[in-house]
Amino acid sequence: METVKQTCTIPKQLTTLNVYINAERCNRFLGAKIKKDETMYCTHYVRVLQPILQPVKATFTWITDDEKTDSDNLTFGAKFIFDALVKTGILENDGRKQVLEIHHLFATEKGNARCIVELSTD
Repeated sequence: METVKQTCTIPKQLTTLNVYINAERCNRFLGAKIKKDETMYCTHYVRVLQPILQPVKATFTWITDDEKTDSDNLTFGAKFIFDALVKTGILENDGRKQVLEIHHLFATEKGNARCIVELSTD
């Protein structure tokens, strides 16, 4: 099979795990709204990708304005991105049969927070 490599960019820092947990504790509907809103936001940016029928390796490069947010809090945003990839039909599902590996990289760039998403089949 041919190797596929596709990239897109989510142009903001997504909701972190701590923010999501606090929202859930305050009001379960608020947590659901965050998940829905963040997933819908991501769908607009993953639509540039073509559907991938083979299992993928995903690499997320989390670029933040500063280094204050813990890495494990940032990576929670992958949930919204994977849900958007499934919702738009880019991936059939986001289970372990479809997603073989997930890698997270981190960088800082003041005023340009974003997440670069790379999907590959190599």
